[in-house]
Amino acid sequence: MYNKDRRFVKELGVIAARFIDRLYEETGFDMSRLHIIGHSLGAHVCGVVGLNTKRRVGRITGLDPAKPMFSVDDDDRLCPAAASFVDVIHTCGKALGMYEALGHADFYPNQGTPRQPGCGISAGKRSHERAVDYFAESIKNPEAFIAIKGNRWNDYKRRRSSGTGETTRMGENVSHSARGKFWLRTGKTSPYGLGLDS
Repeated sequence: MYNKDRRFVKELGVIAARFIDRLYEETGFDMSRLHIIGHSLGAHVCGVVGLNTKRRVGRITGLDPAKPMFSVDDDDRLCPAAASFVDVIHTCGKALGMYEALGHADFYPNQGTPRQPGCGISAGKRSHERAVDYFAESIKNPEAFIAIKGNRWNDYKRRRSSGTGETTRMGENVSHSARGKFWLRTGKTSPYGLGLDS
């Protein structure tokens, strides 16, 4: 089933882009305010949408973009060129989700890999879905997920303990000027966000 779905990513993205173009032509809505969100394969569909609209999409959020059958060289995936601002939450990197940076700002809760806190034995599938939970919580609580900029997890740990480093919110209220990789810890159960106390 996944193999078949993977083959339709580009086609679905182009169809959705045509729909958005038509909607713009009929209503004249502000494309810079358009925010498209997709999980797994849907994150890559969003990337194709952004690359195929006549006008630039304002923001795309990728929630643990799918890894199987994708590479950073593919032209039908999420990438920074797809929108004015692309943010990505990685929760099952190196397994069901891509670990590579795909946006302007890439967030790696709990190192961005499987075994997200509280996911138990079904860590892969549940960790993959956890990106959706984190994003949903960020809408209700903008201060829940404060991330620290760094190239790797050890940078996060060092900067957290010293109280230094650039911070930004992960999720709905992320700063659109954020650039690079950001790291944070979360809790095992909802509410997952720990703010700066992580």
